[in-house]
Amino acid sequence: MKKGIFIFILLQIVMCETYALNIDDYIVESKKCNITFSVNDSKNEILDKLKGLNFKIERRKDSCINYVYEGIEISFLGEKVNSIDLITSEFSTKSNIHIGDKIKQVYQEYNLPDYQGKFDDGVLFVDYYADLETNSPWKKPRYVMRIVYLKEIINEILFFYTE
Repeated sequence: MKKGIFIFILLQIVMCETYALNIDDYIVESKKCNITFSVNDSKNEILDKLKGLNFKIERRKDSCINYVYEGIEISFLGEKVNSIDLITSEFSTKSNIHIGDKIKQVYQEYNLPDYQGKFDDGVLFVDYYADLETNSPWKKPRYVMRIVYLKEIINEILFFYTE
């Protein structure tokens, strides 16, 4: 009996394990445009890969510059990526997660999230973190992959940097 309880508890622990993302998981792909890039790429690398696409450029008050294309918005702060926002199924994550997929596909791929939340309008989100190396004793910089969904359907995927 004790052995059966121990095995049950062990299975519960294994099944509830979170997936620790690393920087390689923060890759965006478009099979239609044959493009792959990462939040770790420089502004010039990303813009070079996106040459030929018709982007609209928006300058924000917080010194960020947004490049908006059908299905994606990329925000740069200086020469680094501040955020990438996927808003149509043309672009996907490295693990082939798209807008319109069911949230259970995210759980199957990455297990439990690091954080779950709900916006004021009732829309739900899950966050997965990739910690970055730093010499700072008080800051914990990391990349976040946020999956936003409503009624179990993904309607936005964001990659962003935070401290």
